[in-house]
Amino acid sequence: MDFGESKQDEIANIFEKKGLLELKADRRIFETGNLCFEVKCRGHLSGINSSEANWFAISATYEGQTLGIFMFEIETLRYNIE
Repeated sequence: MDFGESKQDEIANIFEKKGLLELKADRRIFETGNLCFEVKCRGHLSGINSSEANWFAISATYEGQTLGIFMFEIETLRYNIE
């Protein structure tokens, strides 16, 4: 199996519910140019820091339409966001 096929299988497994996926919508991405990740709320860990999912996705939304989706392995995301 080549690299491309292995990545296709990895994504297929996510959508076939062989891993948990948490999806959030970011309605301001096109206004700010940034992705927003919730990590804490009212002094408590939340968002990516409390999720039980294996994968975290952000829907880039404009005027109610999803224009793209960014997906991250949640452990890698936690490690890279402080």
